[in-house]
Amino acid sequence: MLGIEAPEASWRLVGPREGALYTTRAMRRVSPDPIPDRVQARILDVAIRAPSGGNSQNWRFMLVDDPAVKSRLGPLYRECIAELWDAAYADRLARARATPDDPASKSLLKVQASAQHLADQFEGVPLFMFAFSRNDTSGSIFPAVWSAQLATRPRRSAAR
Repeated sequence: MLGIEAPEASWRLVGPREGALYTTRAMRRVSPDPIPDRVQARILDVAIRAPSGGNSQNWRFMLVDDPAVKSRLGPLYRECIAELWDAAYADRLARARATPDDPASKSLLKVQASAQHLADQFEGVPLFMFAFSRNDTSGSIFPAVWSAQLATRPRRSAAR
């Protein structure tokens, strides 16, 4: 107990903001519709207003929507994810495939299928935001990335 005497009812999480906090996930299945420049600018504007350690905000963001760039990145992404499945996740995936009815196995296999779908459809994703941190090992970039994800929420209606 932190010495807070407020009634429990005052601590309930309600409303659309809290709903977004509980439901924002990685976006791997999205509509191929282009994201207008003004919307991209708004996503970045929201991201750069996030808190950071020491208010340093030493981030950089790169938005990629150019089909030619995505066509060059797609094969690299697929190569990297194949290495991930074959190395870092190999044992976990083998165990999951051996016990596919286990709830944890189902969850892992579902995540893997979703991530592979993104890899397979990479060039059709309308926009990628790459986030870079400079001289920061504390993770201060995560609030900015989270804010960018939240900024996309109203635009997800076309997501599949």
